[in-house]
Amino acid sequence: MCVILVKMELDVGVVSNASGSAFLKTEGGVSVLCSVRGPYTVQRGMVEGVGSLDGSVHYAPFTARPGEDLMSSATDANGDSSVKGSNQMTGLEKHIAQMLKDALVRSIRLDLYPKMVISLSILILQSSGVVGTDLAAAITCGSLALVDASIETIDFVTASAVGKSNNSFIPSPSLTSNVTGSVTIATLASLNEVSHVFCEGRIDSEALPTLVTAASQTAQGLRPGLKEFIKKRFLTYR
Repeated sequence: MCVILVKMELDVGVVSNASGSAFLKTEGGVSVLCSVRGPYTVQRGMVEGVGSLDGSVHYAPFTARPGEDLMSSATDANGDSSVKGSNQMTGLEKHIAQMLKDALVRSIRLDLYPKMVISLSILILQSSGVVGTDLAAAITCGSLALVDASIETIDFVTASAVGKSNNSFIPSPSLTSNVTGSVTIATLASLNEVSHVFCEGRIDSEALPTLVTAASQTAQGLRPGLKEFIKKRFLTYR
């Protein structure tokens, strides 16, 4: 299976008061801004042993979310209506934040930050309308922001979503792609490891292995471009 080429617009250092930050815009129409705070110490007893990763995800108030019609009747833990536009995460945002953390935590040398917290904040400025595509952009942007913050990592985490429409495979699917299902995979390419897998929609058992391979290879194919971007950017800083 050939790697599906995905074009991205990248930038780092875009949030002046953050330890590190990154901006990512995909050809599929997703725009994500990530800022990193820390590592910082917390009150005694809150964090034990190695450091920890914390994360939040918010859709911008002017951005339609995936399945917004379905989410419009969702309630938060207090029984209130959707908290769109507030600082409190909705159920969808909490779910994406947890998957983001699961995908990135494997790459961070948390043993070097005992009893400290690294906090990521993701703002999705423009959504594809597909959870997996938004998640893939958030993971890759978050990994880039960690590097910009000089956090010790094992490798970049790159992620890609690939959807299936009839007999075609669609990279970074959106609402207009008319896909029946999609797979999102986050990888540490240099270690040939998968750090997270997320499936949505309907995928038949015969197509699933091919879809997984396509998403994995596409995610791994993003690493050389990110590495070259960071290399040039750091040389510019110097």
